[in-house]
Amino acid sequence: VKIGEKLGEAKFVTGDSGEQVNSKTKALQEIETLKKDKDFYAAMTDKNGEAAAKNAKDALAALQAALASHGLRTPPLAHASWRHRGHLRGFIDMVFEHAGRYYLIDWKSNHLGDTPAHYGQAAMDAAMVQHGYHLQHTLYAIALRRHLQRSLGEDGANAAWGGAFVLFVRGVRPGWQNDQRAPSGVVFTRLEPALLDTLAKHLHPNP
Repeated sequence: VKIGEKLGEAKFVTGDSGEQVNSKTKALQEIETLKKDKDFYAAMTDKNGEAAAKNAKDALAALQAALASHGLRTPPLAHASWRHRGHLRGFIDMVFEHAGRYYLIDWKSNHLGDTPAHYGQAAMDAAMVQHGYHLQHTLYAIALRRHLQRSLGEDGANAAWGGAFVLFVRGVRPGWQNDQRAPSGVVFTRLEPALLDTLAKHLHPNP
């Protein structure tokens, strides 16, 4: 999916409230506030060298455990993940603002199958767990929330937080619906501000 192409007939729904991010088929270029490839650095520790690697590993292990306690499971991380001395660098595919709220989008090109059923909730949940996408988009969400807190203050950041989308783009097609008659290929996680702040305690406070 390229910037400016239409995302089929999908209406992105933001959770229990049923609020729709877009009320009609909409090209991404029509979104007023749009940021692509938002990169960030996250410090896992204030230590150096091997101590930094160990502290960072322990911090993310604690973060993984906290995520699991909220039903967001992730796979074990490989030791190779710690060669950067306790820092993570990430690229958020897209951040957009709609109706005063900010959302992030993470594109996934995984091939889960050739029919809408292959991009139902159960199949996408399995892929999210297998590839650690819950951890990935939570780190992105924490980075975006910290940016909003610094830019808008605490109350402003709370009001402006929207949530996180993971789009399995091979399943986002006109007319495709999953077994729950919702647009296929779309995973939305609200990640409440209070939860993000709790999870962020496992990261260094001054990245």
